[in-house]
Amino acid sequence: MHGESGDHVFGIEKLDNLTTGRMEPGLLGLIYGPPGTGKTTLGSHFLFRGASLNQNVCLLTYEPTSLFTRKFQRFKCYESSWLKDGYISIFMLQNLMENIGIDPERIEVDDLDLLFDVMVQIISDMDMKRVIIDPGAPFIDLLNKNGRGSYLTELKIDLVKLNASAFIVYDIDPLFVNKREPGYIPNPNLFDVMIKLNREDSGRSPVNTLHIQRWKDAPHSRSIYVIDMSSDSVIMAPRLFPSEGLE
Repeated sequence: MHGESGDHVFGIEKLDNLTTGRMEPGLLGLIYGPPGTGKTTLGSHFLFRGASLNQNVCLLTYEPTSLFTRKFQRFKCYESSWLKDGYISIFMLQNLMENIGIDPERIEVDDLDLLFDVMVQIISDMDMKRVIIDPGAPFIDLLNKNGRGSYLTELKIDLVKLNASAFIVYDIDPLFVNKREPGYIPNPNLFDVMIKLNREDSGRSPVNTLHIQRWKDAPHSRSIYVIDMSSDSVIMAPRLFPSEGLE
């Protein structure tokens, strides 16, 4: 993204200031970490910010669309008109597969080729500027199982052509998982942005933290921030307590 939309990538003041709000077309990002650390919340804010700028944005998910609709409604910054007026579109990938004649339980390589083409066509036809894939692990596992990991590179090329950007929300740590386990991402360097969310024990109570590990062409702090998410806002503050085992 650039111009007005580039000044506010997530609509989260501290995070946008750290990254100077830079989100160029074709940028592919990864938000990852353990369950319950705020990955979906962060991805939702990315979509909300786009919708607030009258951009068309898209969520591709393996979960029922009604579940995400209820999740969205918990945020005070969310406006129900965004979904009603078509600024936010939600597609359940299983339904999408069935609609184009793919059996989600028996996917072959040709099916993946068709699914990928349809996904890109949706982004193009509906002029989507921001895309979230959440949860992303089943999608990546599907690509890897069928030898189609290169689709991530192809997706970046298509995003540039379509003047769009995307984040994959990943529910495990892809950098440290055994390469033979499901969920392994062959090449993390494909991602222009990598945001790691984690849960740490501060000695009093667990806190969620955010670490910007990579953000292409943008200055950013490599510090780790405590992040507090509520229905009102997302607040980030530098982590002041020591923690073991961190990079």
